[in-house]
Amino acid sequence: MTVITAAVLLLSTSAFATESNEVNAKVKNAFQKDFSKATAVNWQTKENFYFAEFTVNDSKLSAAYNEDGQLVATSRTIKLDQLPLAVTLALNEKYAGYSFSGNVTEVSYEKQTSYYLVVANEKQRMQIKASANGDITIESKTKR
Repeated sequence: MTVITAAVLLLSTSAFATESNEVNAKVKNAFQKDFSKATAVNWQTKENFYFAEFTVNDSKLSAAYNEDGQLVATSRTIKLDQLPLAVTLALNEKYAGYSFSGNVTEVSYEKQTSYYLVVANEKQRMQIKASANGDITIESKTKR
């Protein structure tokens, strides 16, 4: 549940935009240290957290920091073929005959990485979470 909360916070479109000069110095310094090659940085704040959306090497990323400048979570969109082998094998075994969404949201939180994607067949559509070792959890399920 905590990872879901982190993902929602990172991907929240309801966060309030803030000017980068309103981001405290601890957060700015930590961000510069963590992501020195970041460009096109856009800051948002929500509930005592600072969220940066930015680009590194043509990849769009998001990072969440607390007020003390500690990196809480990161997120990025990857392609299906960039999943770890353990995840790919688990998905192919468990969801043979399903179609997979082309993009996957990768969320790193508390030194663990999870992958969120959609699988579907003619009867149902499921949003699933896969851990890096291939464990799969169904987050939501809808009938078609």
